[in-house]
Amino acid sequence: MFQTKINDHLSLRRLTIQDAQPLFGLVQRNISILQDYMPWATPNMTVEDEANWIQNMLKKSIDGTVYAFVLLFDDQVIGALDLHHIDPINQHAEIGYWLDQSHQGQGLMTKAVQKLEEIAFYELDLQRIEIQAVTQNTASRGIPERLNYHLDGVLRQYLNYNDQFWDVVVYSHLKTD
Repeated sequence: MFQTKINDHLSLRRLTIQDAQPLFGLVQRNISILQDYMPWATPNMTVEDEANWIQNMLKKSIDGTVYAFVLLFDDQVIGALDLHHIDPINQHAEIGYWLDQSHQGQGLMTKAVQKLEEIAFYELDLQRIEIQAVTQNTASRGIPERLNYHLDGVLRQYLNYNDQFWDVVVYSHLKTD
């Protein structure tokens, strides 16, 4: 099982099917926040839905289009992050993440994204990584801004969620930055 230490308390571990229950519990505990920006986060979600999502991510990992991780604090799951839409030809990918509300505001996801950048650039040999966030999601936008990502622009009315169109801001970071 791949696990990489970030500091004395924080580490990344590759996603496994055993993460279904702890991730489901976190999603349910954070549903009021997650459902604002994550279409998959619904109050009627089940642990089986979480397990199916993990199975899908594991299949994509085999294909090399996803690298999915859980974020651990003192060996307890506190969130998830991934590289997705990995394009080995053009050497780029997107980063996605979410974090338990009780662990927000401490720089933990910022540190995790930095570690994921290292994996993307030096293990996967990618040249560009991108982070997208709904313009209103200031917490999510804060991570690429703190890490000095380049603001590429805004994709107007890019996402249709709950019959409302949302603008999405796009940030990028190059291996040479």
